[in-house]
Amino acid sequence: MTQSQAHSPAQLRARFLGLLSSGGLTTRYLPIFDLRQRRMEALEAEIWCDSPDQADCDGTEIAASAARLGLLAELDDWWLPAVLTDVQQLHSKQNPPQVLMRLHNVEDYEQLRRRMGDCRELLLREKPILLIDETGLNRGGDPLVEVLAELGGQGYRLAIDRFGLGHTSYRQLLRLPLSWVKLDPALVVGALVREADGTQIYNIVNLAHSLNIRVIAGNIQSEEQFWLMCNVGCDFGEGEAFLAALPIHSFADMLAEAPRQRGRRVLG
Repeated sequence: MTQSQAHSPAQLRARFLGLLSSGGLTTRYLPIFDLRQRRMEALEAEIWCDSPDQADCDGTEIAASAARLGLLAELDDWWLPAVLTDVQQLHSKQNPPQVLMRLHNVEDYEQLRRRMGDCRELLLREKPILLIDETGLNRGGDPLVEVLAELGGQGYRLAIDRFGLGHTSYRQLLRLPLSWVKLDPALVVGALVREADGTQIYNIVNLAHSLNIRVIAGNIQSEEQFWLMCNVGCDFGEGEAFLAALPIHSFADMLAEAPRQRGRRVLG
């Protein structure tokens, strides 16, 4: 979704809004596996583009385009109801996994409160875990932490993505309804070649576990990375070494399996 010089900002905004209204953007789910039990533990919701001319864009690029165009609010107006509809579908199955749902527009606090308030009207067996990038959390500072703490009082839990290279304070971690942190992918990749990155992950895991927070290692692409993340104490993993992101209906057969058999495709 690269901004072309041939299109004005107004045209780019119109194209993006057209994707939202036409069904060009959909949701897929990336499985998160328990590294020791080798079974699927949760699903991370991802934006997926079904438009042929944008098929090479991932969710991060789509969100970045929305931010450049000033359309993060519109993106979340589509995204959050779409994910929650899928969560309702999952809850019709036995033993549904937890779902991590990314928040993109976290700088408008009143809008964030309103959206999450609307979600209370849905009869969900378990609320999704709200996922926010550490850079967004750092930008929002204490005011955003206060809003997220309010959501914790309403039963929401939080996961921080791309964690480990930012500046989140220990005091902020204590105030947040934090269940999981997901390591910055640069740390996971770098741990194979830089001892300092492996030490950083080890320290993050120890701190997180002392606060009863679980650690996800994303972007695991090889068996070597898989075993390294196990050895430094990470709880969960996702990436090419496991399963690719799939539409929600693709998990129906997997959810019918016994819990300890759900990870049969995982490495190791």
